[in-house]
Amino acid sequence: MIRRLTMLAAILGALSSTACGPTFDHLDFEPLTHPPAQVVLTAEHIEIPAGIAVAVDPKAMAVDGEIDGAQISLRSEDPSVFDVDPEIDQGFVIYGIAEGEASLGVVVDGETKRGIPVTVMPPAEE
Repeated sequence: MIRRLTMLAAILGALSSTACGPTFDHLDFEPLTHPPAQVVLTAEHIEIPAGIAVAVDPKAMAVDGEIDGAQISLRSEDPSVFDVDPEIDQGFVIYGIAEGEASLGVVVDGETKRGIPVTVMPPAEE
């Protein structure tokens, strides 16, 4: 009996590890627009000047490549510093509102992931 339970546990463990798709590692941001000031968009940090917006197409990435078909949702943890709006066609618009620091909330396929720190810099000088 114990041997059967051990075999069953091993089979279930193997099935559960292979039934899941690739494991989420980070987001890559593909810029869809080119703002007039420097914007930094990485998986570790985002920097954007106040008054500047950039449209991005975020890609859910596993260690070995893009996770096809992943559903991504982004939100500002402090909309008084920066905000995020979904684009009509694809991606999102991230825009700096006021100098400060906040976090970008990330949800991939319904699971909340580690947020990305966002720094909003003073407005770009012309």
